[in-house]
Amino acid sequence: MEGGQEDFEDIFVIGEVSLFDGEAKKTDYAIAGDVLDEYLYNLFMNFLEDRGISNEFISKFSELCTNYEHYLYIELMVNLQKFLKEEV
Repeated sequence: MEGGQEDFEDIFVIGEVSLFDGEAKKTDYAIAGDVLDEYLYNLFMNFLEDRGISNEFISKFSELCTNYEHYLYIELMVNLQKFLKEEV
């Protein structure tokens, strides 16, 4: 801890910020997250956390996606096995 603050590491990052009005177009302004001012980046991260997008949410969401992907893989293998066992 430095200056009374915890050393906190996010498990997700902001990859890009885009500004547009209406539908997004290729000509709209976008900036990579890694070049954002640290203060502005932290404001965006706090904004997301206030709306429920936190490390805990991302961790649970990642686990859900992994489990679903595993389920689909098993289903594919079972269907492939059934297909290969069918007599022509």
